[in-house]
Amino acid sequence: MHEMLVTPGELEELEHEGIPMEFMVSPKEYIGADGKLTHMRFVRTEMGEPDASGRRRPVEIPGSEFDVPVDTVLLATGQFPETSWIDGDLREKLVDTDQWLRSGDASRTAVDNIFVAGDFAQGASSLIQAIGHAKNTARDVDLFLMGEVRIVDQVEVTDATETGRIREMDAVPVQKMPTTPLTHRDLKAEAAAGLLKVEYRVGQGPDEARGRLDEAVDGLEQGAHDAGGLLGSVADGSLYVGLHTADPAGGEG
Repeated sequence: MHEMLVTPGELEELEHEGIPMEFMVSPKEYIGADGKLTHMRFVRTEMGEPDASGRRRPVEIPGSEFDVPVDTVLLATGQFPETSWIDGDLREKLVDTDQWLRSGDASRTAVDNIFVAGDFAQGASSLIQAIGHAKNTARDVDLFLMGEVRIVDQVEVTDATETGRIREMDAVPVQKMPTTPLTHRDLKAEAAAGLLKVEYRVGQGPDEARGRLDEAVDGLEQGAHDAGGLLGSVADGSLYVGLHTADPAGGEG
């Protein structure tokens, strides 16, 4: 637990949400019956002796395997790009022998019309770094498509010797987000708790805030319905792409 790279509050949030955590274990295999996943097998580990770099790595404890009943597994253990779907000549151009992209952390690849962004290019990093890389990729894509530089910086961040900051600004307390008990959650309830808190801060009443929330969720539900129709079109081979907008006069286009 003391070796975990987490931000303050993350483990407490797991406990609050009722999510169990197993420390010092490694996954071993999937177990199923009749074509369905039923369990995952893990083995307990302990920290081994330091290696040449001084880092201690977990080693398996013989005979400590145990099974956990599951019906769905979400994999979140990758630290390098998933490139198994790239094959043929394209793979030789894009993927190196270590499974990383030959282009490194650049947004452009060896193939003119293929770009990569975020973790797929630079590996596991922070959300801010991934967003920054994606923004740079968007610039490169726009330049490639339009043939000219159209995106210019409006704000430039530079180093400064005087910032006006005081030491007390270094530790800003985390603002507690209102939550809804697990047994009372649905598509709207959890979002409503946070939205209403924000609206109160800017002086709006709860009725207006909840009305805006309902409109937003209805839009998401309609979007999901439309996406389902689009996927159906893909499946039957009649895919088309259209743009649906509403003009200021209330008509549709």
